[in-house]
Amino acid sequence: MSCGSIGLLPSPQHLETTHVEHDHRGSSPHEARLAAFVRDTDFMAKLVDVWPSGYAQRLNDGIVRARFREGPDRPSLIEPGRIYNYDIDLWATCQSFMPGHRIRIEIASSAFPKYDRNPNTGDNVGMTERLFRAQQTVFHDREHASYVELPIVDLPPTPPPSTQSPIPEPCSLSGKSAPK
Repeated sequence: MSCGSIGLLPSPQHLETTHVEHDHRGSSPHEARLAAFVRDTDFMAKLVDVWPSGYAQRLNDGIVRARFREGPDRPSLIEPGRIYNYDIDLWATCQSFMPGHRIRIEIASSAFPKYDRNPNTGDNVGMTERLFRAQQTVFHDREHASYVELPIVDLPPTPPPSTQSPIPEPCSLSGKSAPK
């Protein structure tokens, strides 16, 4: 499901759906078109379930270091101001977004101390005392659409609660049925 199809509202820090009308289940990676005005930086995305009360429940997050956008074995510094495609893996999760909730994606430059800080200099990590502030831009236009793919998982209806408690069959660790 693309951002556009679930009605994401742009804001300086996040993209958020309007209120969910039906129960949605599922999650998958976020793909973004981003630019920064430094030689290297981090882009962090967080999947959040926003409850009707306003409580924001973090479900999962992921991060990509710009120099490793093509893989850990192919580091390449970025050209400041140029738009690049970044796949930010939000890891496998499954969440039931209930009616009245909103789905939010938060974008940030760091998640320290969960992830090491990036000095944004392009220098080797851990080998510099210089720190640059990164100015980052998330693009969400026709030519550079950032999006979240959120597959919907159909689940069978929940059966009504039973009035009797199920009693499991006795078993043994050997794999053979225990004597009755």
